[in-house]
Order: sequence, then structure tokens, then C-alpha cells
Amino acid sequence: MKNVEIAALAPLIDAKKQELDANTVLNDAAMAAVVAAVVVPHGAAAVPDTWVEPNVRKNVLAATGAALALSLMLVFGYEYVWGRGLPGDTAVPVQMN
Repeated sequence: MKNVEIAALAPLIDAKKQELDANTVLNDAAMAAVVAAVVVPHGAAAVPDTWVEPNVRKNVLAATGAALALSLMLVFGYEYVWGRGLPGDTAVPVQMN
């Protein structure tokens, strides 16, 4: 029974494949016309036709490193400007006269 159903659908599948091929040819022709119409100045790179995915792992590592560096700069900057450590710090440096 399934073979009969598959055989009955074969002409429809072939028709859809031909329609897809025709649409692909039309799309390629349209894209070629668009690319030919785009004027690229001398020395400028052409626009890529593929999407560039972000590198999530590298971005997370870079953001983490930047956050750690900023936090250390804030802590040591606070100690440098006020010179007495952070509020509530019991390890206050001894003042030399």
C-alpha cells in the first residue's frame, strides 16, 4: 500500500523539483544583476554573502578579563588616591614622620 502511495506522489515531487530548479535559476540571475549594479570603489572590499557567527567563548573570556582588570584598577586606584585602604580595613599602614 505504501509503495502505491509513494508512486502516486512521485509526479508531484518531480514537479516541485522542477519548480525549485526554475526558481533557483531566477534567483541566481537576480543576484547576478544586483551584484553587477553595485559599484565598489577602488580598494574597497566586496560585501560578503555569508553570515559571520560571533565566537561566544572568546567574547565571554574577553568580557571576563576586562571585568577583572577594571575591578582591580578600581580597588588599587581607591587605595592609591585615599592611601588608607578600603573602608573598614583594619590593616591601616603606619604613618612615618
